[in-house]
Amino acid sequence: MPDPSPSPGRGLAAGTRPDRWRRVAAGLSDRGLAAAVLVGHRATAHLAGFWGFRWNLHAVVVPAGKGGSGGGSPDAVLVVPREELKAGQSALAQASLLVAGRHPSLGLATYNSGGLSGSADPVRELARAILDMGVTGAAGGAARSHPIRLGMNGRHFPAALAASLRREGLPGAEFEDVDPMLQAVRAVKDPDELAKLARAAAVTLRAQKAVERSVAPGLTELEAELAARGSAFREAGEATDFYADMLSGPNASFVGGPALGAGNRALEEGDYLLSDLCVRLSGYWGDTTRTLLCGGDAAALCRWREDLAVLEESRQVALRLLKPGVRCSEIDRAVREFVSRRRPSASLPHFTGHGVGVDIGEDPWFWPWNDQRLEEGMVFTIEHGFYEAGRYGLRLEDMYFLGPAGAGPLPAGPEVS
Repeated sequence: MPDPSPSPGRGLAAGTRPDRWRRVAAGLSDRGLAAAVLVGHRATAHLAGFWGFRWNLHAVVVPAGKGGSGGGSPDAVLVVPREELKAGQSALAQASLLVAGRHPSLGLATYNSGGLSGSADPVRELARAILDMGVTGAAGGAARSHPIRLGMNGRHFPAALAASLRREGLPGAEFEDVDPMLQAVRAVKDPDELAKLARAAAVTLRAQKAVERSVAPGLTELEAELAARGSAFREAGEATDFYADMLSGPNASFVGGPALGAGNRALEEGDYLLSDLCVRLSGYWGDTTRTLLCGGDAAALCRWREDLAVLEESRQVALRLLKPGVRCSEIDRAVREFVSRRRPSASLPHFTGHGVGVDIGEDPWFWPWNDQRLEEGMVFTIEHGFYEAGRYGLRLEDMYFLGPAGAGPLPAGPEVS
């Protein structure tokens, strides 16, 4: 049985109920905070299953201490503009269905935004909605003997919202950035998150097949990316968020964005096509990379197979080492040393992998300087490659789940619609 103590960053094994609300609430209590006001798509996707209209403000409020233990306050309250009420209701219904045995107590509140609702001050309206729900410890401006302390996600929290919360009912309120704690919680996935990640990864792999079928001399990088995008949208059933590095021949030596994106360069015989595809579904990302060969003679085919063999062998180096407690830097160093021996003239300019969740890239990061230790329940890519300036570049990337004995394919988890 997993340790039931409320430790941020510690998740539950696949097949048990989602636990992230408890972990966030415990982290807030440990810091002496009454609640957290978390703003932005990543927070709402993680804690309410909601990814809203990108130009609107969305928030999720999490009270400290409870985290599913019962009582009058919910595990979290999603706050959305009134015009997104139905989308919010649908997201919370989906979140409830994903949990077998017991679902989190998730509330929903709305406010007048600066969009279709026509508010002149949407930040003030959002602040009022947050205060009215009462989970911050001050409903309707209730008097307090000392300033309330609230958590916030510093990188995404508007300074104007802190000012409005103080002005509308929390005078002297103090705000603490809890992003490091949130990142630790996000790094260890719950079963419903695994299911979303597995589905997103599967969509990227189908899109990779669409690119593979389209590869031929004369195809441009943009056309290859459009083939991938069309496949991803059809599989997702919506025009969801999509990102790609689609680079061919010497362009692939630039690795990808932001250095260089897909353009009008046409594939030539013997070119490598580097296809790195990222798709977001239900707030969670899939991320895979393949390196394809465009035609070419027997020598080109032999070279491509040899290069892919180096990537596959370096992947196995990583998989043999991936265990709970191992440092990210150890993985990166082992893979980097192996590839450098096999391809001494090539450069290795990027990380060996990264976490995936509500961000394309999040903890853990496999850099030579990152001594973060791996934890059971993490999901990450192994993304290794090598490049020769002005000539070519190639890499291979797949997503893995870290279990007690090591890394393996993503478990399917509960069904996610």
